[in-house]
Formats: sequence, structure tokens, C-alpha cells
Amino acid sequence: MKQFLSLLGALFTLTLVAGAETVRLSGENVIYAARGNDILIEGAHGNFVISGSAGKVTVRGQHNDVVISEAAELIIEGDHIDLTIERVGGIDLIGHHNDVAVQSGRPVVTRRGQHNNIVSTEGVFEGVDANTATGASNTREEVVTRTKTLTLDGSAVTQTINAEGQDVILNGGANKLTLTGRANSVTINGAANKVTIESTPLININGATNVIHYRSGNPRINDVGFGNKVSGP
Repeated sequence: MKQFLSLLGALFTLTLVAGAETVRLSGENVIYAARGNDILIEGAHGNFVISGSAGKVTVRGQHNDVVISEAAELIIEGDHIDLTIERVGGIDLIGHHNDVAVQSGRPVVTRRGQHNNIVSTEGVFEGVDANTATGASNTREEVVTRTKTLTLDGSAVTQTINAEGQDVILNGGANKLTLTGRANSVTINGAANKVTIESTPLININGATNVIHYRSGNPRINDVGFGNKVSGP
């Protein structure tokens, strides 16, 4: 009997350890530090920031904004997911209408869903379209890269600009700008600008006393300037 109870206790402990390997995250605003574990993101209309190094990250639900530092594998099963990741080994796109921005590296991408868009600073992924490929070999896939650069040098200008698919660099000062569309990135080097951004995964601020508002998403913000104010939806 004692041996049986000891064995049962050991099995129960193993079950707890196995169950603890995957962390389930849901909610409106979630910040989590990964330590090599697998992560499951669920729910809708949430903002998730995952730092550290994760194992397999699975994203479900709809209309979630996700920022991840690093993951071994990324699986997107949900729809309308806006995700930015610094580095990842492979991406499996199962859901539909998702936007993914990869900051570095060339992950292997498998496309199963429809109308998914991937942005890479390096421009090319190794990938397979699971809807058409036979699986005999991988094909090189040109990504719709958003590497056009739009540089704005004026001052005291009020203007609405279509920033869709562009890296926007603002060098001028005292401007009042509205950037429509989804910019690949926005860099502000000038001062005393008022900038409204419809959507972007990355905002760099090198200038001073700028007021920046983004209307959607959960962009990564690098503010090395002085006296800047950033607000979101």
C-alpha cells in the first residue's frame, strides 16, 4: 500500500509539472516574463507583452495585440492578430487576417490561413504555402516588405500623410502630422512635434518635447529623447 501511495504521489507530481509547462494568458492588459516555457494566449481585444525567451507561443482569439521578445516557435490560430516579435525560429499561420512583424532573423514560415501579412526587416523568409505546396521542398517567398523610407524635414507644417508600408523619419520641428495607414516604423528626430499615428509596430523617439498618439495596436516604443509624451488608444 505504501509503495502504491508513493507511486501515486509521484505520478500526481509529474502531472502538475507537465501541466505547468504551458502558461495560459488572457485579459485586457497582460505583461509576462517568459523563462523558456510554452505560452498560450487567449481571449479578444487584449494587449500582451512577453519579455524574455519563450518556447512555443500559440495565439488564439481575435483582435489581440501582442509583442514578444523571443520565441522558439510561433503559432497563430486566431484572426486579426497584430503581433511584433524580435526573434523567432518558425511561424505557422493558421488563422486569417493577421499582421506579423519580425524585427530580426529569417524564420521558416508556413502559411495555412488567408490574408496574412508578414513584415521583415530582412525582406525574405524561407517558407511553405501549405495550401498549395506538396511538401516536397521549401520555396523562397518574397515578403511584401515595407522598406520604403519617407523622410520629413519641414518645420511648422500641418499635414496628413499616407504612411502605409513605409519607414517614416521625421527630422523637422513644430509640425502637426497625422500618419494614416500602417507604417512599418516611425522615427522622430525633431522637437516639439505633434504626431498622430494610425498604426505601427515600432516608434523610435530621439528628439525632445514631442507629443505622440497612436490610435491602435501596442507598438514597441524606444524613447531615448527628453520630455516626450506618448499615448495610445
